[in-house]
Amino acid sequence: SCDVVISSMALIIASPLMLFIAALIRFDTRGPVFYVQERVGNDGRRFHIFKFRSMASVPHANDDRTQAITNAIQNADVVGNAKIRDETRITGVGRVIRKFGIDELPQFFNVLRGEMRLIGPRPSPENEFALNEEWHRKRFDIEPGCTGLWKLYAIRHEQASFNQMVLHDLYYSHNVSPLLD
Repeated sequence: SCDVVISSMALIIASPLMLFIAALIRFDTRGPVFYVQERVGNDGRRFHIFKFRSMASVPHANDDRTQAITNAIQNADVVGNAKIRDETRITGVGRVIRKFGIDELPQFFNVLRGEMRLIGPRPSPENEFALNEEWHRKRFDIEPGCTGLWKLYAIRHEQASFNQMVLHDLYYSHNVSPLLD
C-alpha cells in the first residue's frame, strides 16, 4: 500500500535523525529510548504503539494523568480539555522533539506492521477507550493513524473539547479520500 511505501522511505531518510534523537534521549535521562504503550485501534484491536520517550518516569504520575483524562472524557463538551498536558514530566530533549513532532517518528514502524495508517483517528489507550461512549468508538471503524483531521484542527484551535475531537475523527472516517488526506 501507499502507506507502507511512504513509511519505508520516511524511515530510511529519517534514520540518521532517529539515531541522533535516540542518543540524545539516552544521555538526557535514565530510562528507555522508546515509549511503548498498548492502544486500541480498528474494531477494538489492541497493539503496541511506539514513540520516542519524551517524559521522565515519575512514580504515580500515571494516576494523575488517568484522572485528568477521565475528567476530559466525562466532561466531553467542555472546551479546552481534549489535549492533556503534563509539563512537569517533559524532559529537555522531550520538549524539543514534541514541539516538532519528532517523538512520533517511530510510529512509522506501526504502519509497516499494519497496525496503523499514516492518516486516521489517533489510537486510544485502553483505559480511555473503556470510558468512551458508543458513538465515540465509531471513529475506530477505520484503521487508526499517525496523524489526522483532528490533530490539524487542534493545532489551529487549542481550545477543543473531546467531543469536537471525536466529531473530526468521525467526519474523516466517513469521508476518507486522497483529497481529504
